[in-house]
Amino acid sequence: MESIELYRQEKPLLRKGEDTIQLSKTRLSEIESLPEDAIDTSEIPELDDDFWENADQILPKISFKLNLRF
Repeated sequence: MESIELYRQEKPLLRKGEDTIQLSKTRLSEIESLPEDAIDTSEIPELDDDFWENADQILPKISFKLNLRF
């Protein structure tokens, strides 16, 4: 039963218009306490040299507002 509780969501992970994941403090502490061998990574492909040769670094656009008063 404990494993079922680990995957229960307390609030939606993504909200419309947001690009970040919101986690409760309880859920975050549950995830952080998982041992590495409990995480199934079998479906994640290994990244080899071919992947990195074709990868592009994309930096976020930095913008800010500036108000000047004279």
